[in-house]
Amino acid sequence: MNDVSTRETIARVYREVSPAFSPERQRPTLFAGRAPVHTYLPLDVQHAGSLFWQFAVAGRGGAAVRRLSGLWYTALFLGASAQRWVTPPPRVRRARRAADTAAGRA
Repeated sequence: MNDVSTRETIARVYREVSPAFSPERQRPTLFAGRAPVHTYLPLDVQHAGSLFWQFAVAGRGGAAVRRLSGLWYTALFLGASAQRWVTPPPRVRRARRAADTAAGRA
């Protein structure tokens, strides 16, 4: 057997397959027993909840971030997240703009 076929055989036998990211698959490995309810929320909502709890409720921002400011930053973050979910990605906007230009609508 030559080197090329040996390498191909080894690659075929020991091929590592990394499946796509899946929160459902990761929850059992991260938490013993049941996963907390907040892990089923979208990541942006989880992050906003963490910001709200740390800064607005617990007041852990110190002198730099007061409670009211923490509430404001949480609201800004949620607004930016919502805008990101509603606004199409730049590549889609460019494609639409190019299609409009080609059609003479721009």
